[in-house]
Amino acid sequence: MIAVTIDSDLSSAKRVIERQGWNKTSHHSVKTEAFREIGLSVIPLVIIIAPDGTIASMSGAHAIDVEDEVEALLGN
Repeated sequence: MIAVTIDSDLSSAKRVIERQGWNKTSHHSVKTEAFREIGLSVIPLVIIIAPDGTIASMSGAHAIDVEDEVEALLGN
């Protein structure tokens, strides 16, 4: 999983990472404009990448069941 934050206060983002237990993720910080430049407007956003490298699913974080989506991709 790649976690991207637009928080200007990175300590806030770090607390979220710790609270969620995201210890096997890659974390990045970007400016809001970077999201707009590529046409993204929903935050938080979850993008699930399929094993073949394509986008399998993309949705607002509160509108997707990540576990179910990943299990379906893995055939579980």
